[in-house]
Amino acid sequence: MIVLKWMTKEVITVGPDTPIHQIYNIFQKNDIHRVPVMSGEKLVGIVSDRDVRTALPLFSDKVLPENISEALERKKASDVMTHEVITIGPLDTIEKAALLMLNNKFGALPVLNNGQLSGIITEHDIFEALLEVTGAKWGVPRLSMVIDDRPGSVKEVADIIRNYPA
Repeated sequence: MIVLKWMTKEVITVGPDTPIHQIYNIFQKNDIHRVPVMSGEKLVGIVSDRDVRTALPLFSDKVLPENISEALERKKASDVMTHEVITIGPLDTIEKAALLMLNNKFGALPVLNNGQLSGIITEHDIFEALLEVTGAKWGVPRLSMVIDDRPGSVKEVADIIRNYPA
């Protein structure tokens, strides 16, 4: 299974100067948790909902409640984004994407094709792929077997099933 089949192709992006409050509104309106940050056609970072929450000065004693709106206007994507973005290619495997996300504690990876953003794959997409490949998504029966790891063992099992009267 390759990333191309499971990624989201219509990606919402922001620029480095996009105010944090606008990104927060994008998250709420679109039910998403991260956005790639683009400077023209170049991926320069990614902002997650955690980055935005961390940047909100709601309970900071340095910012008085009447100044919150002004403070949020000044904070931009470039102030909170992850600059060194780990990406994946559209022809890479779902397993590679899952390992990168797990090992780096990310919830998504931007998908680059020849240096251009072509999608984003999220942990939700990985779960969808897992459920489809196992058949769990449709609640179908599943057969699991433990067989010897040697040449011909799969053929032996297939022969037994093939010869079983229907």
